[in-house]
Amino acid sequence: MGVESPHDPPLSNIAPFVQNMRTVGNGNTTADRGISSSVDAGDAAAKLYDFVRTLIQRYRSVLGSDPAAMSAELDERLAALELAEAAMRLARKPNEASAARPLQLAVLGPTQAGKSTMANMLVGRRLAEVSPLAGFTVHAQGSWITSGPRNADWLSDVFPGWERIDVDELSRENTEAYSLTLLDRPVESLAALPPFVVWDTPDFDSLRAHQYRRAVLESAA
Repeated sequence: MGVESPHDPPLSNIAPFVQNMRTVGNGNTTADRGISSSVDAGDAAAKLYDFVRTLIQRYRSVLGSDPAAMSAELDERLAALELAEAAMRLARKPNEASAARPLQLAVLGPTQAGKSTMANMLVGRRLAEVSPLAGFTVHAQGSWITSGPRNADWLSDVFPGWERIDVDELSRENTEAYSLTLLDRPVESLAALPPFVVWDTPDFDSLRAHQYRRAVLESAA
């Protein structure tokens, strides 16, 4: 698929495709999805994952060399590919790190929707800074609620290659960074829940949202 071609199939409706990836990874895919029954489904999922990553690199290469080529349609396609890549990465055959990954709760929404306020309510304390300014939060900021062991190796799958930084040191200049604060269970009403992480996320519709969009997509996946 070439980025420049107007005949490329639209990728904006990626949700059914992403949803079906778990079926592919679990070996339940049949030949009607274009995969021969003689081919191992897990191998097919890996090939498809590599293909999506190649498409992302192609899009970024073209748009990076020719910023004038950017359009709303191409930007939407790239976002769909990035979401698909993240979802497939996390849906791949579980390894030791992913098996230790706790329940993930992501608070998503447009600017000024009250995401930070909701994240603070879920963890029972004020951790995410609240501001009336649009686009104030530009990083994924997590709060890990647990009273048990805390092996954070699973983060390498959730934010691969990103830098984990203390919440007070996050910089708007470095958007491929995140924070994760470790907390004991704050209130008795949460005692029955398994360990979980609440992610406060940036908006996706402000004027500068494209600069920190991947934090939203990675958290959503």
